[in-house]
Amino acid sequence: MICALSDAQQQWIEDAGFKNLLKFELVELPQRLSYKVLQSFDEKNCMLVLKNGVIEITGKVVHAILGLPYQGAEIEFVQDNAVQERLKKWRSQFGISNGQSLVKASDVVDKIKQTGDVDDTFKMNFLVVMANVLIRSNTNNFVSQAVLYFNDDLDHCAKYNWANYLIKSLVITKKRWMRTSSLFFTGPMIFLLIAPLDDKRSSEEQYEHFKSEMKHYFERYPNRSIGNADLIFFPVLAYGHLYLISFNLKKPAFDIIDNIRRGRNAAKEYGPKPKLLRKHFVNYLFENKFELLAQSLKNVKPMYMIMPWQTLGNYKDCGIFLIRHMETYKGEPKNWITDLKAESTIQSAQLIKLRAKYCHAILTSPLNEKRQHVLNESKLLYNKMASDKVMSIVLAASEKKNGAVFRRNDIKGKVLFPEDQDPTEDDTPEK
Repeated sequence: MICALSDAQQQWIEDAGFKNLLKFELVELPQRLSYKVLQSFDEKNCMLVLKNGVIEITGKVVHAILGLPYQGAEIEFVQDNAVQERLKKWRSQFGISNGQSLVKASDVVDKIKQTGDVDDTFKMNFLVVMANVLIRSNTNNFVSQAVLYFNDDLDHCAKYNWANYLIKSLVITKKRWMRTSSLFFTGPMIFLLIAPLDDKRSSEEQYEHFKSEMKHYFERYPNRSIGNADLIFFPVLAYGHLYLISFNLKKPAFDIIDNIRRGRNAAKEYGPKPKLLRKHFVNYLFENKFELLAQSLKNVKPMYMIMPWQTLGNYKDCGIFLIRHMETYKGEPKNWITDLKAESTIQSAQLIKLRAKYCHAILTSPLNEKRQHVLNESKLLYNKMASDKVMSIVLAASEKKNGAVFRRNDIKGKVLFPEDQDPTEDDTPEK
């Protein structure tokens, strides 16, 4: 189909964010191998679990393999009047006016080949073929028309995260395939088949990225070195949740610190990510002549920390917990003091205060390129509120509602940044 496209059609595909598909070729889809790879996909942790390691399925990975856009807004599907008109127009080319519309993929491809024009019909046909081949199809021989419910102008495709749409489809279709006795998988089988072929390259790229981040850090802070460190912290973002991994270099330890209480299934919940990070860190230590440190951490088992202030499901404040953990953890779990109470309304009040504290520190830090603008705007706002007597009303209401809680559980201490920050500097806007 690609070779039959006109230059104008190829240009639209490129502008729509699907440029790499113009070079995409697949001669044959080996069914037995495909289903073997499908069985290795862990839909809960969204990763391929292979004999030689794992491949985390992310938007960036999908983009690298298939070329689908992986940044931008989430794709939404609607059934408004505009979409109904789009469906009606698309179906009319096949002589279908109403009722069930059963159209084969080959029929859509034939329509694309018949003209070199770049009209709405071509755009719809391309998206239907692309979505059915790469993302999700029907269980029968007829194309799914779901992509035509796309809630935007078809010329705006590049603004949306098609890679994430594929990932969601992969998870949903795998779960459905596991529940039924049907052997027909309707999800992105082509992606699953190609992904393991990039496994070695992906692992090498991960390590190269890890090294570049470490290099960037030590170039920025030349007075710091691993040889003089007691603890090395790695903030982790996985599936939208933040937690901390700590390596103790003086008393070899590998701690996973999370505000969520995981219980006995902790190892399963985190999956292979912590050990993969440890692997990269150990390789980095060996490569940079820290052989003794590397050997001491190479086989140490991860410790899933249990803390009295952990929560059952507070994912909203995971970033606040992460910063507090990095502020206060010194490598001694028994002597660890965060001032955080057990999960309760009191803890909620503490988190509100910490959020304000950290936001102020970030916004007014010399590391913030917009710092002066923030200070100027806050001063103007404060003066305006003071002149309107709004500030006294807000403060009085806040003290009446939350004052007792905050006074009883105040968390003291100034937020400190690396060498760039002067801890004695007061960035509070003048009145």
